[in-house]
Amino acid sequence: MKIGIIGCGVMGGAIAGFLHGEELIGYDTNYEKVEALGIRVVDSVEALVI
Repeated sequence: MKIGIIGCGVMGGAIAGFLHGEELIGYDTNYEKVEALGIRVVDSVEALVI
């Protein structure tokens, strides 16, 4: 299962991925920091169709 979060933020995305133990798909304007945490960043259209 993939978890799609739009505007996940850095900490919010990391916490959600840890709690659910699933693949986390994050969308955030601050994508470099989100990707540094190992969260795959997608555009808003892809996030909506997951």
